[in-house]
Amino acid sequence: MSGRCINCNTKFKSQQHSLVCDACYEQVLKNLEHAEPGICPVCGGPVEPNWFYRKAYAIGMKPCSSKCSRVLKIVKHRQELEKERRHDADK
Repeated sequence: MSGRCINCNTKFKSQQHSLVCDACYEQVLKNLEHAEPGICPVCGGPVEPNWFYRKAYAIGMKPCSSKCSRVLKIVKHRQELEKERRHDADK
């Protein structure tokens, strides 16, 4: 099955019905590992400080827009699924 990445809008083959291509997935994971306060982990854009999200802002996990928020949720969900698959394979 083929689809379009909601982050970069490129076509890719999806085996898991994913909405984010592998390149964007890897890039977001890399950005999360080296997160900086005030920087969006998805696109690298600036994030305005917000009292309600101060903890996420301080650790660099606050996305700058609803699009980046959606991409971040998809990446985190895929990461959890891969952890579960590895855990099940180890049993």
